[in-house]
Amino acid sequence: MKIIDKMKTILTTATALLALSLGASKALAQSSTSDSDTIEAQKATSRASIEWWNSDYEVDIGPLFAEGYINYQEPVAASDDEKGVTLAQLKEIVSSYQTAFPGTEVTIQMQIAAGNRVATHWTYKAVQSGTYEGLEPTNKTVTWSGISIDEYDSEGKIAKTWVVWDKYTMFSELGLIK
Repeated sequence: MKIIDKMKTILTTATALLALSLGASKALAQSSTSDSDTIEAQKATSRASIEWWNSDYEVDIGPLFAEGYINYQEPVAASDDEKGVTLAQLKEIVSSYQTAFPGTEVTIQMQIAAGNRVATHWTYKAVQSGTYEGLEPTNKTVTWSGISIDEYDSEGKIAKTWVVWDKYTMFSELGLIK
């Protein structure tokens, strides 16, 4: 083979490798952008699910949760036992909370996402102006925090949530425990 033919072969191979490399880089960049967009969408969904507890926050929860959604509160959250609450049960819990604590201030302290899970550290501050857990309105301001970990399904909806929150501080501030 002549030198010119060898150079053409090398040049053709190098061009093909460069095209493959550029294509792979572009695909990787698109994948990375797509993953980043997915993570940001999941974080926004997790924020909306937490802000739903505030009665002043208008949110259509339909698109947030997957069919068959389960919410695990501690102590169940620690064991991942299948004794969590369904979305229908959670709606009842949230409704009674909204009645007892209208105008809750929700602060998202931090969010971390990995794979199909988003962890959110949040703080609630509210005045108990309605009946809560049998306790008549105290008009006391209470503040508590917690962490929710949402697991997403393939459609981008929350399939499971594990929640651990500082109910003891809240209960103490309300006078439910000493």
